[in-house]
Amino acid sequence: MAELILHQYEISPFSEKVRRIFAYKRMPYTTVRAPAVMPKPDLLPLTGGYRKVPVLQRGNHVYCDSRLIARWLEALRPEPTLYPAPLAESLADWADTALFDAVVPVIRRPTRFDDVVKHMSQQELAAMPADRKAMGDPGRSAPGAKVLLTYLRTYLERCEGQLAHTGAQCRLGLNRCGGRLGLGRGGHAGEQRRREH
Repeated sequence: MAELILHQYEISPFSEKVRRIFAYKRMPYTTVRAPAVMPKPDLLPLTGGYRKVPVLQRGNHVYCDSRLIARWLEALRPEPTLYPAPLAESLADWADTALFDAVVPVIRRPTRFDDVVKHMSQQELAAMPADRKAMGDPGRSAPGAKVLLTYLRTYLERCEGQLAHTGAQCRLGLNRCGGRLGLGRGGHAGEQRRREH
């Protein structure tokens, strides 16, 4: 098998996701540190202009985006599986999108900032705000808390429907009493969980 090369940088949460998949599947790989911000003179020619990390390279094949990489690694080595249940891939997609958007403000708190900066050069730190703004979708504004809660409810309702359809029991840890998986009106999962103990 051709060597698997992961183009990444230390503090990228999506790079960490792929590194953990490699560890879980016990797959050997090597890493190449890509710059956290533009310019990325070695990465852009490889990807045809795609600037985000992680990027997985195997021979002359290049896979961009952690979701695509996860699916490709799952096909390459199905055991142990990343998706043991029908809902697992949908849950992973949700975690990479709506949940990620909701969590980012929390992980940017000052105590975590010190952990982040030790992995970046002064040039990367200085360029990070403008780089992330340029990388974003100019037509898309960040969703507010109410929108994110709506996303969460929608995904949980979908999960609940699938569980009911298959007769499976909830194993997500969101509800220990066997009741509804979703969020209660006016509350959040943490409040619901506290009431159940």
